Amino acid sequence: MPNAVDTHADAVNEKVVYQNPLLFLKVWELQGVERVRRPTDAWPWHYHKEVEFLAILEGGLEVQTMTSLTMLGPGDVMVIGSSRPHRTWSAIGEAVRYIVFQVDLVRHFDQSILPYLHHFSELTGPLDDLNYIFEGNPAAKTEAHALIAEIYGETYGGKPGYEIAVSASIKRLLLLLLRGDDRGVLRGTEEAGIARMRPVLDYVETRLGEKIAVDDVRRLLGMSYHHFIKTFKRTMGIPFVDYVNYNRIKKSGAIAAHDRSEHHGGQLRGGHLEHGAVLQIVQAAQPAFAKRVQAADAQLTAKNSENNPLTNRTRTSPICSRSGPTPSIVGLPFFLRIDRNRRSPCGTRVLRIPACNL
Repeated sequence: MPNAVDTHADAVNEKVVYQNPLLFLKVWELQGVERVRRPTDAWPWHYHKEVEFLAILEGGLEVQTMTSLTMLGPGDVMVIGSSRPHRTWSAIGEAVRYIVFQVDLVRHFDQSILPYLHHFSELTGPLDDLNYIFEGNPAAKTEAHALIAEIYGETYGGKPGYEIAVSASIKRLLLLLLRGDDRGVLRGTEEAGIARMRPVLDYVETRLGEKIAVDDVRRLLGMSYHHFIKTFKRTMGIPFVDYVNYNRIKKSGAIAAHDRSEHHGGQLRGGHLEHGAVLQIVQAAQPAFAKRVQAADAQLTAKNSENNPLTNRTRTSPICSRSGPTPSIVGLPFFLRIDRNRRSPCGTRVLRIPACNL
């Protein structure tokens, strides 16, 4: 049992070093020797921003959080929420072997599953509350255990494409938690987060063709500027400006798709927008953003035009009406991706926008 004088006030903030910086995770196997813990032994608390999953392979493990003390055995699984102080110890008189899986879940929410990010934002409670799924649903526990073991095996196997396999297993783990939540723990987070932001989302949706200032929307919620910026990003998963620009481009892409039989220059072609058309869309309500992109274009093209014959082509810019090399996409929001091998009939590069978002 834990020492009665221990508290989590002095918990250590553990910095997790990712094994693959593109996967934002750390997974490894631990083995504990057979030992007996005395009341005077140190049993330090620690925490980290990453969500932690434990999958027991052999023996027993004692896990304490701020609200529970749990004994895990072979085949058991436990999840510990982000920045939740916790500590572990091998069960009395037993050797233990288990997998520790730490992951920054937010980094694995791409555009296709972004609408579910708020479910796992832990606004109303920690992910620890989902452990009831593993306690009362043997099938879910077995599947989660297998997924964690699969992530561990793929990471250390290092076979070609293991990143794809790991990413897919993480998404399956998220789906398992989402569908196994019979008590609506995750839906409570949705109601608290999205319902609060609903006036802002409706405001943006009806004014995509106008200039939208943070000062205008923050007043709808009675928040200060900095409070609103932090709260919106935590709830929606992306910054407010990126959210606005993303919806503008998505709406414009849908219009272009509907009208592409009549319009050709700079319009959608099979899910693609040319760079100039995208900047025209964004510049309509974000002139400062467009100027920043133009400045980056000028610096990049001046440096690369001599060595790249493709960028030596001159044409009239759709934004600033000047003759110059084909612009780059430096400075565009993160949700845009350039297809460097795809070009329009006039030789300019085009931007790819996922078809599911149009």
